[in-house]
Amino acid sequence: MTTTEPEFKHALYSLRENGTLQRKATAAKVTSSDKQNEEEASLIEAITTYVQAKMRCLGLVEHWIPDAEEEARCNIFVSNLDSPSKLLLILQNQVGSKPGIWSRSLCLTQGLEVGSMLSTIERALNHDFAVVVLNPNTNSVYSIEKSQRIPIPNSFSPENHVLHVWDNLIAPVSLCAVLCPIESTCS
Repeated sequence: MTTTEPEFKHALYSLRENGTLQRKATAAKVTSSDKQNEEEASLIEAITTYVQAKMRCLGLVEHWIPDAEEEARCNIFVSNLDSPSKLLLILQNQVGSKPGIWSRSLCLTQGLEVGSMLSTIERALNHDFAVVVLNPNTNSVYSIEKSQRIPIPNSFSPENHVLHVWDNLIAPVSLCAVLCPIESTCS
């Protein structure tokens, strides 16, 4: 488990202690919708980077489907599955969302306590659950070399993604309970 607390890094925003975002006083006012969209995209990227670093600090390990060397791949996060009896299996339902994020817009407007999976993951780990955070909506990537989208092996559809993880990571583990939240904001 990583012990160094990750730092939120963004040129225009800081992260308050309560998990909400605050625009820095030195940040210039956005004057066009293109600049606004650019700023929002960079902020969402910073939030995702921070949340996933925080998940690593909580002991989750990033795994790649099919593996880290493939051009077409997606990431999932898995806690220690050696001896759990209970598992929390998290699937986000938003197309374009990333592991660790329930809702990009909630992260922006209400903060990480509501918009990210961090509080749910922390509670599960504190109650002796293993945790697996899936990424079922990432099924292809754009290949610059091939100038087209290419499917991700073992994740070419949401169903294929879930079945691959189930068969290869979860089924081999002896569990007495598997919980799968059905609401996107389970904080």
